[in-house]
Amino acid sequence: MGGAVVSSAMAPSDFFILLATPTLDPRTALRRTFDVVGGRSSVGLIMDQQRTKRVLDFHAWAGVVSALFIYIVSLSGVFALFETELLQWEEPQVQFQTPAQPTALMPLVREYADTLQATGRLASLDVYLPNATRPYYEVIAYWAPEGEQRSKKQTRRWHAQTGQILEPHEDGLTHWLVNFHRSLMLPRTAGRFIVGLSGVLLLVSILSGILLHRKMLKEMFTWRLHRSVRLKWQDSHKILGLWSLPFQLMIAFTGAWLGMIALLLPLNATLTGKWGIEEIYGALFPSGPSAAGISAPMLPLDEVMIATRPHLDNAPQSISIKNWGDQGATYIFLYEPHGTLDGTLRREVNAVTGEIYDVPHIDRSGPIYQVLRSMTTLHYAWFGGGWVKILYTVLGSFLCIIAITGVLIWLEKREHGGKGNAPKAVYTMLGRMTIGTSMGMLLASFAVFYVDRLSTPLPGEKLMTIGIAYLAIWGLGIVFAGVSRNPYRSTKHLLYVTGAVALGIPLLSGLTGSSLLLPVARVDATCAIVGLLLIGVGVKLKPHRA
Repeated sequence: MGGAVVSSAMAPSDFFILLATPTLDPRTALRRTFDVVGGRSSVGLIMDQQRTKRVLDFHAWAGVVSALFIYIVSLSGVFALFETELLQWEEPQVQFQTPAQPTALMPLVREYADTLQATGRLASLDVYLPNATRPYYEVIAYWAPEGEQRSKKQTRRWHAQTGQILEPHEDGLTHWLVNFHRSLMLPRTAGRFIVGLSGVLLLVSILSGILLHRKMLKEMFTWRLHRSVRLKWQDSHKILGLWSLPFQLMIAFTGAWLGMIALLLPLNATLTGKWGIEEIYGALFPSGPSAAGISAPMLPLDEVMIATRPHLDNAPQSISIKNWGDQGATYIFLYEPHGTLDGTLRREVNAVTGEIYDVPHIDRSGPIYQVLRSMTTLHYAWFGGGWVKILYTVLGSFLCIIAITGVLIWLEKREHGGKGNAPKAVYTMLGRMTIGTSMGMLLASFAVFYVDRLSTPLPGEKLMTIGIAYLAIWGLGIVFAGVSRNPYRSTKHLLYVTGAVALGIPLLSGLTGSSLLLPVARVDATCAIVGLLLIGVGVKLKPHRA
């Protein structure tokens, strides 16, 4: 733990503390007094050790209490990174190449908008343009039927080359995996706030861990795999934690912000009247003109896109249309981050006259807005392409391992190190539950690929089928680990089964008609690699405690 070096001049209080220590006889106290004068303070050492022990206990308890929660959010976050790839894997009908020359967009959107306006009030349209993982046009309309005030969400998709209407997509595999990470499938605001708490807990664990590790450089290169089980876990926990520390801090902070802002902003606005939802969104996303109430013909979207291309050197990702058919109609072109972490690059154009509005950019908004605009981009790796996703996947997997090894180290010290006050059977069962929870969730995450592709639920019940299967398989993993007498052998079995399930996903994909498009192949290849790694770890793992 390292001693504290103090000044050779001893304070009077140090002398009286030494003499008053009941466990020291006068001669020992006098000798330690001379040690202080010589530059070695035993009191300083004792106090330093006590502080370190308090921080160590806090770090251990904070980690143990929150570890499985952090693991669940982190593992689901790894799958959520591949949202667009999973969407295309999930739906064979959209597995086609993005055409070099897509069909004209405006006739499709105009026909759809006119149909909706004939039977209600059209609030807005969000148009998603074709790309490598979404090779079709998709329009999300917010429309209120006649006599109703609240808008409903309506969606339509077209083949980007033929303009043919595609079958509606029913939420299933991707929706479950992604939204389990974002909100645990709970109501949006409450779920995101709970998930945001995992970011806060992770930040607390990281900061207390930093206070503990005073020899970081040495610990970054110490990995004693030939030693005891506890040392293997302990070194793995430290090495992975230290090497991925910047990523952990970033993902914890951005996750806490994105999760908790949904509840904290309305609360803050209520209490102070400042920096509420309207103020934040008004600053981040300045709105264009309101509806004038005068009908006017709109410029073709395709022509406006070409005219605005020189203003930003990349194509828009989507277009938000406000006040359709009105003199104040606006096209808002939204762009992917390009050479920046700003996830809100936009260009607003008057949809009737073609006038380009002067929208405040990030450099005019100050550092606070810059941070706010970058949160989602950083958290979900919406920059840098596929290699950044791979890096996030590896580092996110490290975070899962850190969380679980932290719990296992704590249990190992109490079950076999004599530090626990509870009966040994309690720590044994907690260890089994930890293995079952972590491995069972991983198994369920891969198993639902088969449920999605092979099951035939009734219309509207696909998501429920996925959810029930996910929770059931996860529960079976926990039960299997809990009833097993040998946790090492049960861990090997779970690794083998999970690895085999992941390794079989490319075969499932081929047998059920998936194409060889890059996004689909990327999902299949990732599952195969993870499957091989899990089986390899299972082979190396000993069937008993070393």
